[in-house]
Amino acid sequence: MGGGEGAGMSSGFVKTRQKHNARLARVDALSTYFRHVQSSEYWMAWAENVREMKATLGRTEVLQAIRSKAGLGKEEAVKKWVKAFETNGRKDAAMFSVVTKLLNSVMAAHSRIALAWKVAVLMKQASAALGSTMEIPPGAAVSGWGRFMTGQLVIGLKDVWNSPTIQRRIESGFSPEVRTAMAADGLSPSMLASLGEKGMLPIIYTDAAFTTISAAIAYDYHYRKSVDSGVSPEAAKDVAMDAMDRTIHRTAQPAENVDRSLNEVNASVWAKLLMQFKSEARKNFAISYLAAKRLGRGEDVAANVKTLSVSWALGGVLTQTMGDLYQSIFKDDDDEDLWQPEDYMRAMVLGPIDGLFLIGPAVNGFLTWLTGGKVFQGKPANPVEQAIGDMRRKGANPANWEGWQDAYSGALLWIQTVARLTGSKTMSGVGAVGNAGKTLVELAEE
Repeated sequence: MGGGEGAGMSSGFVKTRQKHNARLARVDALSTYFRHVQSSEYWMAWAENVREMKATLGRTEVLQAIRSKAGLGKEEAVKKWVKAFETNGRKDAAMFSVVTKLLNSVMAAHSRIALAWKVAVLMKQASAALGSTMEIPPGAAVSGWGRFMTGQLVIGLKDVWNSPTIQRRIESGFSPEVRTAMAADGLSPSMLASLGEKGMLPIIYTDAAFTTISAAIAYDYHYRKSVDSGVSPEAAKDVAMDAMDRTIHRTAQPAENVDRSLNEVNASVWAKLLMQFKSEARKNFAISYLAAKRLGRGEDVAANVKTLSVSWALGGVLTQTMGDLYQSIFKDDDDEDLWQPEDYMRAMVLGPIDGLFLIGPAVNGFLTWLTGGKVFQGKPANPVEQAIGDMRRKGANPANWEGWQDAYSGALLWIQTVARLTGSKTMSGVGAVGNAGKTLVELAEE
C-alpha cells in the first residue's frame, strides 16, 4: 500500500483461477451467480473511492505523518480500514455462499430425518388418490371409485403408471422436501447418507401409486364422456389422456417448477426453510381459496362447493384417519384417544390451514387447543424448532431410559438433533436409517 503502489481496487472475482488437484465441488449454480453479482456490485460501488483512499492514505509521507502523530498502531489501523473497504464485498459474497451451503445442508438433513423410512409418511400419501375427485362431478367420482374397486376402469393402472406424467413425477422426486434431500448428497455420498437418501424412494413410489389411482379415475370419466358425446374411441383416448394430465397438474403435489406458485419458485433459502413439510397443505389451501373465491362471485356453485368440500374437509378427514390408523398399529396409546368423532369434526373444520405461510401452524395449534384437542409438536417444523422440541421430550433425558428400547429411541433423538443443527450427511443418514429401526422397535413392543 505504501509508495502509491497498487492504488487500484482488486476485483476478487475475475482472473483469479488457480491450479489445484482438489476434487470438483458440486455447488448451487444460482448461489454462485448471486455471489458473483454481489462481488461485482460491491466493486462498482467502491472501486473509485478505494482507489482514491489508497492513493491518498497509502502515500509514504501520509503514513509517516500518522505514525509520528498517533503511533505505529494507528498507522496499522488505517491500513486495515482501507483493506477492509477493499475486501468487504468479497467477504460478504463468500459468507453468502457459505451460509447458503450450510442452510441447504441443514434442510437436506432435516428432510431426510423427518421423511425417510417412516411408515406414517407413506400412509399420509393416500390423500393423492382424492385429486380427481376435485375435478369431476360428485356422481362421476363415486362411479369412478366403484369401477376402480371392481376393476372396471377403461384404462389399466399399469398403463397410467407407465404414462409420461406419472413417470416424470417419479423421476423428479415430487415434493420439495424429498427433492432437497435427494439432491444434497453430491458426487460421493457416504454409505449412511446414501441409505438415508434411499429412504425417500418409498415416498416417491407411494405418492405415484395413489396419484395413479386418481389419474385413472379422471381418465375413465373423460373417456366415457367423450364417447357418449359422439367422439370416436381413438380420439376419446387422446382427449382423456390430456384431461388426465391436467387433473394431475392441478390437484397433485407439485412435482416441477411449472406446477409451483411463483412465490415458492422465487423463495429464498430462508423462506424455503420455513415452508418445509407444508407442500400438501399449501396445495390444498390454494385449491380451497380459489374455489371459495369463485363461489363468492357466484360461479358454478355446485362444482366449487364440491371442490371446497374435498380439498378442505375430506382431505382433513383422510389425514386424521391415516394418523389414527398408524397410531392403532404402531403405538401403545389408549384406544380411547383414537377414532374420536370430535377429532374428525375438528379435522374437517381446520382442513389445510397449515398451508398459510408462517401463521398457519400457529393458527392450527391455537384453534386445536381452543376446541379441546391435543396439540402435537410431532409435525416436522423448521430444524431449530424441531430440535428444541425434541430435546424437551421426556425420552431425550437418559435418566428416563428404562430399557434398551428407551435407550435406542433416546440416542436416536440426540443423533437426529445434532444432524438437524449441523446438516451432517452421515449423521442424518444414521438418523434416517434409525427411523426404520424405530418402527421395528415399536412393532416389537406391540
